[in-house]
Amino acid sequence: MKHISILWLSLFLFTGISVKAQTTTHSDLVQRMAVPDPSGAAVTIKSHCNVILVQGTITQKMKGYRVRIYFDNGQDARSEAQAAINKFQDMYENVPTYLDYTAPYFKVTVGNFLTKEEAIKLWGNLLNTFPSSFIVSENIELSEFIDQKAVERTQKKSETTSDENAIKQEENQTQEEF
Repeated sequence: MKHISILWLSLFLFTGISVKAQTTTHSDLVQRMAVPDPSGAAVTIKSHCNVILVQGTITQKMKGYRVRIYFDNGQDARSEAQAAINKFQDMYENVPTYLDYTAPYFKVTVGNFLTKEEAIKLWGNLLNTFPSSFIVSENIELSEFIDQKAVERTQKKSETTSDENAIKQEENQTQEEF
C-alpha cells in the first residue's frame, strides 16, 4: 500500500511539473528574457499590447475600434453584407473592410482605429449612408494598424503635394497678372 501511495504521489508531481512546463504566460516570458545571459546581455520589454503565444508564433493585438456598418441574420444577409461592403468601398477605397460570419449573423466592420474619437469621425460621416451603423471595440492585430498608418501617410503626402502645386499655380498666375 505504501508503494502505491508513493507511486501515485510521484505520478501526480511529475504530471504537475510537465503541465507547468507547457504553460508560458507573457509575464513569464518577459521575466525570463530580463535575466542576463553569460555575456551579460539582457532584454527589457515595455509593452502595451497583449501578446498571445499560439503554437510557437507570437501575435500582437491591441484594443482598438471599428465601425460596424452591417449586422443581420436574414435570408439575404450574405448578399446584403457584400452590397454594404461594395457601397462602402466605393466611398472609402483605402479604409479596410471586414466581413465576419458568427452564426447566425453576418457582420461588416470597417476601419482600424486606436481611439474611439477616430472611429467616431468615420461613424459620423457614415450615418447618412448607413443609419444603423455603430462603433465596436475589438482586439486588432498590430500589423493592421501599421499597414493603415502607412496608407494614411502616403495619402497625406499626395494631398500635401497637390495642395502645394495648387498654391504654386496660384502664385504664378498672380505674378503673371502683375
